[in-house]
Amino acid sequence: MSDYLEEQEIKSLKKKILYSFLIFLIPFIIYLYSLLPCVGYGDSAEFQILSHTFGVAHCTGYPIYILLGKIFTFIPIYNIAYRVNLMSAFFAAMTIMILYNTFLYLKISFLSSVIASLSFAFCYAFWAEAIWAEVYTLNAFFLSLIIFILCKYNKDQKPVLLYLISLCCGLSFGNHVGTMVFIIPFICSYILYLNISKKSWNLKVFLKAFVIFLSCIALEALCIYWWHKGNYPIDYFAYIESMPIRYQLQDINFSSFYQKYLWLIMGKEGGTKMFSLPLVQIFKNLILFLFSFIKYFSIVGVFLGILGVLTNMKRMPKLFFLLCSMFLSLTGFYINYSEFRIQVFFIPMYVIFSFWLAWGTDKLLEYKWFNKYKEKKYFTLIIAISILFFIIFPQYILTGYLEKYPPVDNKGKILHLTTSPNPLKFRNNQEAYNYGKKILKRVEKDSIVFASWSALNILKYFKYVEKIREDIVIYHDWREDILDIIKNNINQRNIYFTEYIKAVPTTRSKLLNNYRLIKIKNLNLVKIQLF
Repeated sequence: MSDYLEEQEIKSLKKKILYSFLIFLIPFIIYLYSLLPCVGYGDSAEFQILSHTFGVAHCTGYPIYILLGKIFTFIPIYNIAYRVNLMSAFFAAMTIMILYNTFLYLKISFLSSVIASLSFAFCYAFWAEAIWAEVYTLNAFFLSLIIFILCKYNKDQKPVLLYLISLCCGLSFGNHVGTMVFIIPFICSYILYLNISKKSWNLKVFLKAFVIFLSCIALEALCIYWWHKGNYPIDYFAYIESMPIRYQLQDINFSSFYQKYLWLIMGKEGGTKMFSLPLVQIFKNLILFLFSFIKYFSIVGVFLGILGVLTNMKRMPKLFFLLCSMFLSLTGFYINYSEFRIQVFFIPMYVIFSFWLAWGTDKLLEYKWFNKYKEKKYFTLIIAISILFFIIFPQYILTGYLEKYPPVDNKGKILHLTTSPNPLKFRNNQEAYNYGKKILKRVEKDSIVFASWSALNILKYFKYVEKIREDIVIYHDWREDILDIIKNNINQRNIYFTEYIKAVPTTRSKLLNNYRLIKIKNLNLVKIQLF
């Protein structure tokens, strides 16, 4: 009898492993199919460069992302940019697998777990970040993993689980500080409550967990320090020091690395954008945020999510409090942030919403009408496919409509526009790659190029990663010493702007008054010459 039970357990374990692998593999293959094949624009290109060369990224540094990206650059396929893009797809698929297993651990049915995890996998907002180099899928991975371990800790309260939570929080802090700042207090409160309620308080265990968290922070600070002192090709500290007026650095001791590091991880660059909106704008952002759930999960998904909130509240009130507090704190911050971008900033809330979607689906499938027919052949499969269809498919119709006809206010200002790439159109997209190559073909040897943020990182990718046109010097076009650089080099080198009109406003008029601007035909490129 015992042998039979053991054999059954082995079969059950094999089945769980197989299903977990499939839940990972299905979205991963689709992400791979739609993956950006080369260098991207802006921040994406920056991460592709830094994963290969190292260096200090823009606020908030993202050292863990860069270190993991470096590992992916060793995969011997295609180009460096593709390998870093691949990391986003990998951690996106890992997130789906973790969510699926967490749902099962919470006693949610297999069918509901599959529906909820795949609904999130093909949510436009998440899929759009899984196809190029960005930090948001890794952020979702850490968040889902932390919640999974917290669920296990709620049951077992083993010290090793607490250490794993601390490790994940510390590592996640080095990927996306913003999310962790707003959820760590609630994670700590939840852990303390569990230990106090079960009278399992152990000061040594908590101190060890805290040391693990601090060790991660120290490692991340050490990486930033190493990259800053190592004269790597991209150093954000050098970038901001060239623009002291714009970043209001006069009152900061930027000779101290400690001050620089605090400035970086606290996101001081965008400090004035936090908690700065008028009440009317906050309300508008809240409406757009709530509407985004209909946009990305459809009416069916929202209904199931609301049903899931009520179910979660009854079945697991402690976990409900944790999820709800994290959800509300993150929402409260981002709707009051002046760079309001639904698609990327609200992915952590969509992760949390997927739990309620799973509970809601499970509750729906418990009703009598389902139990009456579920024994019929293919009925369960048809129901699952139908729910998935009505959650996933409508968002792509609605998103396409909003891209063509975005909502505007009475002054014609766009209230919301998709900011991430369309995952259905990004396969084989080489727009950024071709744009950079065209610029490099037109600029002469030993030229100086002042580039906008998007073009800047594309050109640096070619120079520092693919070793193409290493002779040119590339500067950001928001530098406040542009006129000095031009004056000192105009007689020896050719000087270009990729988008001269975006130069520093205080410098633009002097630039136009002192130099002749020659627009390069069929390319957004301007050559600077003396009159």
